[in-house]
Amino acid sequence: MTLGRFVIFFFATVVLGVLQLWILGLLLLTAIVPQSSVNLGKLLGDGGLFFFATTLTVSSALSLWDTRRPQIGDWDTVLTFIGGGVVLFIAVVVYAAVHSKSFGSEPLPFQSHLMPQLTCVAFALGYWFYVGFRTGWFKPVGVPDA
Repeated sequence: MTLGRFVIFFFATVVLGVLQLWILGLLLLTAIVPQSSVNLGKLLGDGGLFFFATTLTVSSALSLWDTRRPQIGDWDTVLTFIGGGVVLFIAVVVYAAVHSKSFGSEPLPFQSHLMPQLTCVAFALGYWFYVGFRTGWFKPVGVPDA
């Protein structure tokens, strides 16, 4: 694995992938949003990490399947369905639970659902890391597959 390729992959996927959180945090810290304090509930209250996790999982699966054709029973396919299934299941269940309640004028309906969001991100990042190795993203350029 080359550190440079990993840093580029990480920056493009994770840092830019949650750009809305960086912008919101900056707005809250600089008091552009009046009378606010920065806390995890405010940053993640819109459920944005569900979107990030599902997008990361699907794009990782497409990257993997672009280089390695899916076959029933191989580890790539099994981990894709496990990782993708967990992320999608948690996101759909929590979204359905939150939106089935009448949350009225609450501006941040997901602020009390931080753990499911972080769980989805953990599974998505684990799967993303696996795909990075399987697709050769973390190998030095010019090194053939083993």
